[in-house]
Amino acid sequence: MHASAHNVANIHTDDFKGLRVVNTPAAVEGGGVTTQVELSSHPGPFTLDEYGELSQRSNVDLADEAIQRIQASRAYEANLVVVQALSDMDSVLTDNTSD
Repeated sequence: MHASAHNVANIHTDDFKGLRVVNTPAAVEGGGVTTQVELSSHPGPFTLDEYGELSQRSNVDLADEAIQRIQASRAYEANLVVVQALSDMDSVLTDNTSD
């Protein structure tokens, strides 16, 4: 979410290169992911500035940022459901073993 907010805040900054979050499977027992924030390498569009010179615009696409935010929100919600399920299972196990 922070990378997306940073990208949207700088969407009108000339020659701005957006950040992207890359998740890769972790190489540890038990799974998980490793997350890295990288600078996007694709160029932004070129336009003529007020002096008639060619300048590069930001490479941030607002539609892509909206999609990234929705995906991040859904992943967060899914993780909350898993944590709640683990908490519920822990409560059940604790209640059953205390009898």
